[in-house]
Amino acid sequence: MNNSVVIVDDYASIRQMLAAFIESQKEFTVAGQTGSGVEALNMIKKLRPDVVILDLILPRFSGHDVLKRVKIEAPRTKVLLYTGIIDEAFIARVLEDRPHGFVGKRDPLETLYAALKAVASGQVFFTQFASRLLISRLPGQEYALSFREREVLQLVSDGKSSKEIACILEISTRTVENHRAHMIEKFRVRSVAQLTKVAFRNGWII
Repeated sequence: MNNSVVIVDDYASIRQMLAAFIESQKEFTVAGQTGSGVEALNMIKKLRPDVVILDLILPRFSGHDVLKRVKIEAPRTKVLLYTGIIDEAFIARVLEDRPHGFVGKRDPLETLYAALKAVASGQVFFTQFASRLLISRLPGQEYALSFREREVLQLVSDGKSSKEIACILEISTRTVENHRAHMIEKFRVRSVAQLTKVAFRNGWII
């Protein structure tokens, strides 16, 4: 059974482009699309899609407002933010309401597809831009995690291997392994899986 997707963007051309791209992927079906935040909420509550691809700039009712309402009124629907906004303070506030993923419109469609697959399968997916904002606002000062440790922790929680993390952060695999070992010691757990559970439970990662 294909995953159903609703596309919400105020530009018809973007909706049409995304719909054509998504429909070309066998595992997804576009259940609906709209350029209105109000219509989006009605559509989501009626269709109960697996994922909504949501722009933040919408007439009358913003994407941020839609996100907050969907989390309450359609909690099984995953929200993947897709926006051209690069205002860090604004994006950071939106991320506090815990969407399931974030991709910028400057990112390639392959990144959006990877995010869509991850979110539909119950994972989270944030581009490096969004991950950096998330990490910078993590609490957990009692553990005195360094900025780099927090970057590694977020990527570990996203299911990245040490090799992949090393490539993303442009550091050595051994350095990544050292960070992981150090955090396991700090959190007094026995494995990366336990480390991730502790981090999720305390809200240090999303």
